[in-house]
Amino acid sequence: MQTIRSEATKIASSVNPEFAIDPVTVVTVITTLLPMLLKCFAASGATQSPKAYLKDHYDESTQSFDQWLIERTRSRTRVAARRAGHTHLDRGQLDAMTEAAFRRALEAPEATLTTCLSEAAQMTGTLE
Repeated sequence: MQTIRSEATKIASSVNPEFAIDPVTVVTVITTLLPMLLKCFAASGATQSPKAYLKDHYDESTQSFDQWLIERTRSRTRVAARRAGHTHLDRGQLDAMTEAAFRRALEAPEATLTTCLSEAAQMTGTLE
């Protein structure tokens, strides 16, 4: 889980400060969210890597992800936040964390994503 925590810290530092989210909250939520998202991705039977999937749903010209992807993921982010004890986050804050996590996945080396997938697989039993 060390890689997931490390990536969560990087994601926390990239969340737009206008959303006024405590970095510790971001790390806690992202550490819970990443295994959930990776598990969903693996369960979908996708033949693409998570990075390739996200690239397909990212618009370089607007520097944004497809809105349906953010909306679809919001419920998972909310569940992760609640499991981490944070029930006060609004839609903007949840989406900001989700988008930051997706951006980091696009930037991270493939080996890091593979390690996160492995760690997520070990963690999913505790998240169900």
